[in-house]
Amino acid sequence: MNVNQVAFCTVTALGLATAGSAIMAATTAATVATVAYSILTVVLGGASIASITAWVKTNTDQGSVSDYFTAMKDHAGVAIAGLSQFVAQIFVQSVIQGVADGISKKITRKIAGPDVIVQHT
Repeated sequence: MNVNQVAFCTVTALGLATAGSAIMAATTAATVATVAYSILTVVLGGASIASITAWVKTNTDQGSVSDYFTAMKDHAGVAIAGLSQFVAQIFVQSVIQGVADGISKKITRKIAGPDVIVQHT
């Protein structure tokens, strides 16, 4: 097999595995399983990005399969770390937004005063 065939198979397999683990993370009911599938999604997504960038780097007539996997190994660490940082930033922004919404609601309720209950007799 040449480098394009190997790269295509690798990119496709990693893409399908990433999609599958993302779907499982979104549909599973257990919190522990959701976290595990989410971590797996980040790792597989990073590996998928690394395989694509390695394919672009070795997509020449002189590129060999071992060059492709060496480039993939070199790119994987950066891609997985970058994707992990991206996901962590999303989580931090979500927490900050939740805290800000809670504070805003508390202040609005304090200004508006107690709720008025109308009873029909």
